[in-house]
Amino acid sequence: MVHTIKPLTQLFLSCFIFMAGNGLVGLLIPMRLSLEEISTDKIGLILSVYAIGYLIGAHYSKQFIHKVGHIRTFALCGSLMSSAILACALTMDLWVWGVMRFVMGFAVAVTIATFDGWLSQTTSKDNRGQVLAFNQVVVFSAIAISQFFILLAPPSTTTLFILAGILFSFSISPLVVGRIHGPVMEEFDSLTLSQTFTISPLGVVCCISCGWIYAALINLLPIYSRSYGVVELELSILMASAIAGAVIMQLPIGFLSDRYDRRHLILGMVTTIIGLSIAFAFSFQHGLLIPAYVLIAVMSGLVLCLYPLGISETFDKVPQSQMVGAMSSLLGFYAIGSIFGPYSASLTMELMGPQGLFVTLGALELLFLGFVFYRMSVRESLPLDQQESFVMSSPNSVAPHLDPRTEYEEPPTEPSPMVDSVVQLALENPQAAVKLAQMFVKNDQDQAQAIAAALSEQETLGITQIYKSIIEHAPDLSADIADTLVSAQPDQMEQLVEFVMQGESENRNAILLAIADALPHFGSAAIQTAVDHIGDEQSEELLELTEEYFQYVHNESSQMRPADLAVEDPQQAAAEVFSHIIESASEQHDELAHKASKAMPEASEVVAETYISNLIDHHNEAPQDQDRELGDAISDYMEHVVENQPEQATEIAATIVEQAPDHASEVVEILQSNGEDEISSEVPQKS
Repeated sequence: MVHTIKPLTQLFLSCFIFMAGNGLVGLLIPMRLSLEEISTDKIGLILSVYAIGYLIGAHYSKQFIHKVGHIRTFALCGSLMSSAILACALTMDLWVWGVMRFVMGFAVAVTIATFDGWLSQTTSKDNRGQVLAFNQVVVFSAIAISQFFILLAPPSTTTLFILAGILFSFSISPLVVGRIHGPVMEEFDSLTLSQTFTISPLGVVCCISCGWIYAALINLLPIYSRSYGVVELELSILMASAIAGAVIMQLPIGFLSDRYDRRHLILGMVTTIIGLSIAFAFSFQHGLLIPAYVLIAVMSGLVLCLYPLGISETFDKVPQSQMVGAMSSLLGFYAIGSIFGPYSASLTMELMGPQGLFVTLGALELLFLGFVFYRMSVRESLPLDQQESFVMSSPNSVAPHLDPRTEYEEPPTEPSPMVDSVVQLALENPQAAVKLAQMFVKNDQDQAQAIAAALSEQETLGITQIYKSIIEHAPDLSADIADTLVSAQPDQMEQLVEFVMQGESENRNAILLAIADALPHFGSAAIQTAVDHIGDEQSEELLELTEEYFQYVHNESSQMRPADLAVEDPQQAAAEVFSHIIESASEQHDELAHKASKAMPEASEVVAETYISNLIDHHNEAPQDQDRELGDAISDYMEHVVENQPEQATEIAATIVEQAPDHASEVVEILQSNGEDEISSEVPQKS
């Protein structure tokens, strides 16, 4: 852990100082407005404007950073934050304060995106989860500690405003004097808000509710506390407790989330939050501050845990390739909730007094509780062992690439001198670049994949030509090179497969499977192309390819998430490939079916359906007296299934009977003769 964090010390130091300033501002703004006797509804409106700026900043942060660069973007945001808080110190004009709060929200969102961009580029697949968790600790520690800065001077003076401005300005220093270079901004497409809601209504409402309740609680708690005479040190402890609880409670909730159904956990959490709201209001109004500190810590922690639970709930239903986009949309929903939270609660407080805060929160919690019950009644959750794991996260991080559940992409690296030389030459003389690449690979095979990837970006060179040139001196890397090239240029797959099929048969299947792995839908198109180039005299090769491909699909699909399985559909891929194999092969259909079924048991039914259908079509073209041969073929196939795949015998038998009902009695007889009396009754017979 220390080895992972040490290179990022300057980055985390800047983050800590910036967030300390932001935490101070978050407490100082409502306190100062309250001291100036501004009406609660106007205070709530000004506080809500921050979330509008945050939403817009999060949406446009990528474009902004692309144009300006990471270091200059962070310097600009620090300057904007410093200028905005100092402007608030100069005037009490509410319009100015509203505009400055918008600027602060925008700057904070862009700053967080800048920090997370650095973290995404400097972490690996193995340590990004640790870095994400440490980042959350740094952020919340800074905000919690900053709550005690109000003890340094009265909020009615300009001292704390100046201190916040100093913190924002000083936060730039560690990055400016350090050797951290701006990373390349990773691109990803967000799901639209409507798409995300359609995919996971409960996940979306979780995030909206979290933003609504948490923003109302944290922003208006200082005003609520002042109404009961809780100020200075007691207020600092109260606010620090609420913020610290947001981190601490993620540990037990994460533990419970991995052991109990998530929807039941959310249901229990919301019920507990309602009880804690009542208990806190009672304790606070009766001066029981120590219990109140504990209650607010647990309550705020449970509320903020709704955000990562909402992400996990949504992740259950989206393929891994869409996780990053889903997280971006969920952050938008959280921000929308944060816009309405402070203002709606402030309206109630203006009408009912300070207790209006918890009246609003209680009403929201009851509405959310009802929605959870509704979703549980209309849609079943995934089995516990198939649900996504809980990952510590918060809206203070907008870098979905740090989440260990998302697809990991290696950060771009500087090309080696060899690769750079090949690329530069390829721009002027592609053929000479290929020869230079051969020379480099001959001397250093470790550069083969990087050189192949670089050459594949040149439109004047086909990947087949690149492949042929590279593997001449690096034959052991044939599969890896093929994977790299097809990943870069999938539209040229057919030409490469044709070339592979013309070469030596040794290692051919491994290369074909590598090509399939680089394509969607389990690379079924590549395997079908390969099958077209296998002659009738190569029946053994066809059997081997069939077995190895179906084994590959079985291994890959067994490790996939349910949402990914729904998109990739291994059963469909298996059906397409096997149908093409049967159509291409002139004989050995039964052996091909047995090989495919044994390698991929879950595809046994579609294999049997295709095999029997082909068998029937073949015999329909023959004279009627060959009907007995059809029965014999079905019987032989069924006997082989019972002997070698007894677990799938019933399902396969039902499929055969559905395709060939005239031979149902023969199928049932085979099941019974092999001790399958109980399951044979489940097979439909022709009446």
